[in-house]
Amino acid sequence: MIEKSVFTLGVQAGDKPADEATRPHYMELRKLFDRTMSGSYSDDVGEFAPVLRVDGSMWHWDRDGVDNVRVSKKTGHATADIFVPTTVWAAGDPQKIRSYLGGQVAVAYELISARMLSTRLKCDHERLRRDVSEVVKQFVG
Repeated sequence: MIEKSVFTLGVQAGDKPADEATRPHYMELRKLFDRTMSGSYSDDVGEFAPVLRVDGSMWHWDRDGVDNVRVSKKTGHATADIFVPTTVWAAGDPQKIRSYLGGQVAVAYELISARMLSTRLKCDHERLRRDVSEVVKQFVG
């Protein structure tokens, strides 16, 4: 049994401006997950680890939203890619960035939860949904 679930948020920024524009926001999301999420959410998955893929000049995916949801009982790991187009961060509007990231993080966790249900992995889906919703609410303001 997993005693404590771990929540991480990876980032692959396409260039320095993409990282600089999004860093304060993803760092705040990480802090909110650390403060809000506690205990175990699943007997089968110990780490929930979505990854932001932020378009920039060096690396770009030219995609929008959440895709590539993966959940593995063998590794105890759940992840999803959250694609962030340049149009979200380039204008430097903090509210636009927060609204986009918050909404897509919520979608990522809904899709992870659905994948866990479809593969019959144990999870306290209602608590996970409620706590992620609280993180997003605090983040978006």
